[in-house]
Amino acid sequence: MIELECIDDISNPGNFALHEVVLNEIGSYVFIKNRKGEYLYANQLTLELFNTTIEQLVGKTDDAFFHADMLSDILHSDKMVFEQGQTVTNEERTRAKPDGKLKIYRAIKKPIFSKVTKEVIGLIGVSTDITDLVHMRELLTEQANTDELTKLYNRRKLWEFFSQSYHAAKLDQLPLCCIIIDIDHFKQVNDDHGHDFGDNVIVELADIIRHNLRKTDCCGRIGGEEFLVVLNRTDRDEAYQIAERLRIQFLESSLNSQHKPFSLSCGVTQLNPGDNEFLDLYRRADNALYRAKHQGRNQTFIE
Repeated sequence: MIELECIDDISNPGNFALHEVVLNEIGSYVFIKNRKGEYLYANQLTLELFNTTIEQLVGKTDDAFFHADMLSDILHSDKMVFEQGQTVTNEERTRAKPDGKLKIYRAIKKPIFSKVTKEVIGLIGVSTDITDLVHMRELLTEQANTDELTKLYNRRKLWEFFSQSYHAAKLDQLPLCCIIIDIDHFKQVNDDHGHDFGDNVIVELADIIRHNLRKTDCCGRIGGEEFLVVLNRTDRDEAYQIAERLRIQFLESSLNSQHKPFSLSCGVTQLNPGDNEFLDLYRRADNALYRAKHQGRNQTFIE
């Protein structure tokens, strides 16, 4: 960071001793603001981003160059610098007005202090565009947590969610339920229609489940044709109704109208006072599923 820790007058450009050639070649956005958030300097890359000149820039604030609904990250990190008097590093998501594209920056902002009062009178910032890196990071995180076929959570992420829901429900004494869903005679589906069609059946069920859940709920694929649904703040009667709704909608799906009907078996349970871990619920739901399977399939059992 450029050495600007203590100066007499932040409004005097002569105090900055900026090396223009270097600042215009480093590939990052460099800028200086006063305590009011008004720009006093920006390097050429920043001026190009704003589609402005240094003369037009000076004295203006961020709302002149960024969309108002995407200013919170910038204003928050500025405020932290001014209030704490310390260097702040933060990710900022925003849209510059000229192109309107969402960009993500790694911003490092350092306070500028008055020699006389020792107060923070401004900041100098260096922002680097990390949009592609963040998108790659988010993609890798999604891939690590997602079942490739259904785009629902995979087993690892589902266990994490279930564990968190279990501890929250225990702590706050809230109802919690889970449903285990299995496609009946799925091996026969693959044998009769092929594995590609079998994959389509699994995706169809995943879509039906996804469209019936709330944002507070979670579903994942835990086996070939087996799914687990975690229902926060839901009692066993509500969970049973949800399971039945899923079962009936699956029977009425477009795939079933073209071929011999496929059906679901479901096992439902709710959190009990004696449960010691979230897997206690999973085991009971699995037992309920076993009963549904062995007493005729195409039905929902509660345990």
